[in-house]
Amino acid sequence: MRAPTAPLVSVVIPCYNQARFLTEAVKSVLAQTYPNVEIVIVNDGSTDRTAAMAAHYPQARYLYQSNQGRSAARNSGARRSKGDYLVFLDADDMLLKTALEDGMNCFSAHPESGCVYGRYHLIKADGTPLPTPPRTVSDINDYQWADSEAEVRDAQRLRYLVFAQEMGARLT
Repeated sequence: MRAPTAPLVSVVIPCYNQARFLTEAVKSVLAQTYPNVEIVIVNDGSTDRTAAMAAHYPQARYLYQSNQGRSAARNSGARRSKGDYLVFLDADDMLLKTALEDGMNCFSAHPESGCVYGRYHLIKADGTPLPTPPRTVSDINDYQWADSEAEVRDAQRLRYLVFAQEMGARLT
């Protein structure tokens, strides 16, 4: 008997002129302990080396669009992704190694949830940690859950992982 395959998590990375950070963002996704991950890089009309940097990762799906802004880039990536779960990771951010696994465990513990989200740590442009603001809400795994009462607009996407700031809200 085969073990069931873990649900696919799509990580959408919108990128506009942030090629200098893109490698770290992608590597943080590739280093995840969660076993079933898809990476979608959306170049939002960058004029830097974003395309060249993305080409180093053939396992990632690469999309190009004229500059329309981060929200439009996220939406383009979400439309082209194939996962059961969706994570938005800005190109200048990084995920902690267990971010996806922890988020999926939170979904398992709270199946009524439509969204889970994680904490973040501030870092400088060079990756050096900065003091993180005090946390007002805590949970044993540093993950929170939210009930989903909103209408689901895309029947194939019932749940979202919100990790956009999980490791690095980079201050550039």
